[in-house]
Amino acid sequence: MKGICGDKTLGAWFDTGSGIEWKIPQDPEIFVEQARLSVLAGAPEITLFCMSNLMDSQRGEHVKRIRDEIPLLKKLAKLIEGAQPMGIPTPKPRNPRALFSPETYIYDTLGMIGVPIEPIIIEAAKNHSSALITAHGVVKPLIEELLGEGRTLILTSEGARLLVQQIDKERLGLTGISAESPQTQRFWVPNVAAFVHNGNIHAINHRGLSKVPVGPLFNLVHGQIILYVLVNGEKMPLAFVRETDNSEVYVLPLTAFPPYLKYYYPSVVRQILRDTVGQIVGVKIEGPPDVSVFTYKNGIIALENFNNTAVRVRVTVDPSKMGISGPSRVIDLFMEKTLAVQGEDGKLLFETMIQARSLKTFKVEGT
Repeated sequence: MKGICGDKTLGAWFDTGSGIEWKIPQDPEIFVEQARLSVLAGAPEITLFCMSNLMDSQRGEHVKRIRDEIPLLKKLAKLIEGAQPMGIPTPKPRNPRALFSPETYIYDTLGMIGVPIEPIIIEAAKNHSSALITAHGVVKPLIEELLGEGRTLILTSEGARLLVQQIDKERLGLTGISAESPQTQRFWVPNVAAFVHNGNIHAINHRGLSKVPVGPLFNLVHGQIILYVLVNGEKMPLAFVRETDNSEVYVLPLTAFPPYLKYYYPSVVRQILRDTVGQIVGVKIEGPPDVSVFTYKNGIIALENFNNTAVRVRVTVDPSKMGISGPSRVIDLFMEKTLAVQGEDGKLLFETMIQARSLKTFKVEGT
């Protein structure tokens, strides 16, 4: 919001309502999580709405939890005070094409699988060397300016589908998609049995759905295939990257069915999105969904576990993306101990356990 409204953005507010009915309270854990997310977003103040609602006897636990959380919220705010949030720049202009598309709320899903995002206004996109283009960001003048200008672009399912409809053949060639016949005969595939990545077959979870939908599928003329799908015994390209002398375009049609991306696709599908964005932002995680990543230019990394169970997460950090050069390390700010020291490749690698519905913070610093 501050990226759009600037100093007019004074803070955040939220209430105890469940969203189902005003009289039904939400889970107290969600109430507290909204406070943490507001602080992580950089809100200098928080308003709890509203006094008469908070005085209701059903909200006693909410009030107690938020009161107990205030010291931690202040500590968290101090850690990130004045720090620039880091994420994949994501243009989000007002775009009616995105309003009722499968990607209307795609940022929620991406955030909840551990993809850090930095929403930006359309005028700022040209100042960044990379961008995530969703259904919201496919505005013809913007796309024409970003394609082939030495940038790294990541196209989601709807981002790619709408882009194909709007740009000319010459620019479409920069994506690796066929300019003559962009779509395959099986544009949407409802019955994918498995995914193939680096020669390994990743079947759908046997405890979940046996087959899943994906799409769209495009006819590829240039580029390196990242992910295939198996459909009725046939291996078909799904995700790919097109590299030229001065730019990279990742076509990752993995987001058209957000609930499947979050819970039903094999973990490798989510990891492709995490890895692609991680190499740009400098921080990536490996682990289950419902774990969010917040990174800041001052070296702070926050991980929020929204699961009802504890989770183990593996984190890879490129300190240079945070402006930290030379030997560096990661400190667990809760345990006050060093977790990782920079390896030969310059990366920091550590594993951490995050308790159910809780937040952990880390600090990357030079040694």
